[in-house]
Parts: sequence; structure tokens; C-alpha cells
Amino acid sequence: MSVFTSGGTNMAVGYGSLVVADAYGKHLDNPPADPSVAYFYLFYTDLSPGLPGVCATEICMGVARAPYADVIAAALSGDPHKAAQVFHKYDGASPDPWTQPATSDTPNLSGIAGKYTPLWTDEPGGAEVIYDSSFDTYLAVYQSSAGIKLRASSDLIHWSGPIGAPYYETGHTLYYPTLMGETGDPTIAGRAPRVYFSSFPTGAFPDYSTSVFESVQLTLSIQTS
Repeated sequence: MSVFTSGGTNMAVGYGSLVVADAYGKHLDNPPADPSVAYFYLFYTDLSPGLPGVCATEICMGVARAPYADVIAAALSGDPHKAAQVFHKYDGASPDPWTQPATSDTPNLSGIAGKYTPLWTDEPGGAEVIYDSSFDTYLAVYQSSAGIKLRASSDLIHWSGPIGAPYYETGHTLYYPTLMGETGDPTIAGRAPRVYFSSFPTGAFPDYSTSVFESVQLTLSIQTS
């Protein structure tokens, strides 16, 4: 927190995706048939000095999770401390990678949350995540300096490099990309999900009077060699 508050970094809080999956990252329906084996996975941005790649000095993508039933109980308890304590960050360097507290549980931000492992270290920033039922995989869409990019994962922890060329618009900067499914359930993608985003003339952000809300459709396929 001291690094963040004195560094002038824009920490994006509030963005992120909730995905329901089992302990191994396999997608489950929401609500799950058996809540006792289900987890909420939450994707977010984090900052911690000394990490590999760009994450040594930039905010990067992380993931935390909590048992499905515990999240429901915390949300209905009326106790903000239960809600603050229910999620734990993924830290791949720990013997048990899901024990790091996701928050400091202090309303004045005086405490310290746990360590995290960035899901990729070659680019900064966070992403929105969706499950793709056509390929039984997860997709992450995010904003980069080159435009909007896409990555894939089979377990929510290990992610591919950027897939295909980034989408960009000359003279514009694209913000807040979000994937929406075309399967009848907006939280489930198929072979042609849509990416929604706000397009600003370069340098105009955050003047929202100049922004245009747009979408582009993806065409997904499996490449074979």
C-alpha cells in the first residue's frame, strides 16, 4: 500500500470477473449442482514490488478465490468482516497457493493484504474473463498499448500469450473491453462472442462526451498443424 500511495499509480479497483469453477479451474454452472465443490474465482489487478517482468513496477493481473457457499454466507451475514476475509489470493510460490488474504480487512486501508502471483508478466493491467463452452476454455480480454488483446486458459491459472493481432482504431484509444457471450447466456461464450468497449479520440480520455460505445465480434477456431 505504501508503494501504491506514494507512486502516483492509477490502481483500478472494482474491475474484474467472477467465474464459478471447481478446485482445478474446471467450469461449473452457476448455481452449481454441488456447491460444496465449487469456488468463486475473482480476477483483479494488484501491485507488489520485486515481481518478474513488467509486474515489478506496474499493476498486473491476479486471481483470488473463495468457496461458493462461504461467499453466499458472507454476503448474507451482514458482517463486512466476513465478506472481507472470504477470498484468498493465488500465490504460486507458497506451499498452499490459496492462503494469502485478499484484503487487509481494515476500512482505512492501513493493513496489508497477502502476496500474489501475476497470471502473466509480459504486459501490465487487468482483464475481463469469460468461459467459452465451444472450446471448453476461458478467454481474457484486456486493453494494451497496442489495442485490445485476447488470451486463453484451461485452468484459470496458466494463460497463453496474446492470440492473433490486437484490435485497434487509428487515432483512438480503446478502454474497458468486456466479453459478452452469444449463447443466450451473456456469461458464456461460444464461437463468436462480442467484445464491447469505449472508443476515445487519442488524448481525450476521460472526456466521456467524446467517447463512442462500440462492439466487435470475434471468430474463434482451433488451429491444427
